[in-house]
Amino acid sequence: MSTLRTTASGREYVLPAAPAVSAELAGYEIRRHYELPSQFYALWLDPTMAYTCALYEDGDELGRAQQRKLDWLARAAGVREGARVLDVGCGWGGMLQRLVQEHGVSEALGITISAEQARFARERCAGLPVAVLVESWEAHEPERPYDAIVSAGAFEHFARDRASREARVATYRQFFARCHRLLAPGGRIGLQSVAKGGARLDRQAIEDFRVVDEAFPESAIPWPAEILLASERHFDVRECVFHDQHYVRTISAWLERLAAVREQGVAMIGEERFELFVGYLEAARRRLLAGHATLMRLSLRRI
Repeated sequence: MSTLRTTASGREYVLPAAPAVSAELAGYEIRRHYELPSQFYALWLDPTMAYTCALYEDGDELGRAQQRKLDWLARAAGVREGARVLDVGCGWGGMLQRLVQEHGVSEALGITISAEQARFARERCAGLPVAVLVESWEAHEPERPYDAIVSAGAFEHFARDRASREARVATYRQFFARCHRLLAPGGRIGLQSVAKGGARLDRQAIEDFRVVDEAFPESAIPWPAEILLASERHFDVRECVFHDQHYVRTISAWLERLAAVREQGVAMIGEERFELFVGYLEAARRRLLAGHATLMRLSLRRI
């Protein structure tokens, strides 16, 4: 947790030193996807470094659409000036930075299971009232409640792919129960997650699932109903929208940008790993186009 220190020149936030990865986090195989050099992701992501679906309006390019997505999540979470906000799965810190600079929050704290992401986010947010911890949501114990919680692209990694539906819902219910405890009365969550679509699977879909599983091991895409069921008695759903075509457009932009930096990307992470990224994104786009996956955005109010 960041600490507030008063000096002769005013107030400043002191960030904690980056902790070592705990034994608990060492078991998260998904970490290996994010422990690549941040410079690789910076080659093809936009300046926000958002690695989740953007929110487009007519005329938007990728960077503006990603800013619009961050603002949507802030609004969905009821973020107001002076608020204290938690970002679950904060990535490289783009949301944390925007919460402070554009939405006037007094303190933003991000948690990630990637030490590399935490390092980058801390450097990015240096001098801002921001702290970043290498920690799972299960282990997070704040000093005091938050006014709002935002989370984009982390929910898909909470449950295990081969777990039963009952086990998945139980895990999601634990997440919402913890968020309920972490939030002040009336607090909200702005949540974004890929979700399963209802289209029947074919051979191509099965192969696409295999490719995505290779890129994101130990992850499970939830059914929309599982998210809603797990939130019951902890949160009221105030808004729920589906934006699968926005994700198709986002992934298409990423693939174009990856193609333009192929030589540099291969030099950074190797050809095999680079091709895995391209194959994973192509498979994810096909799943969305075929209706095997969708993109959910929700505003949830604490009961």
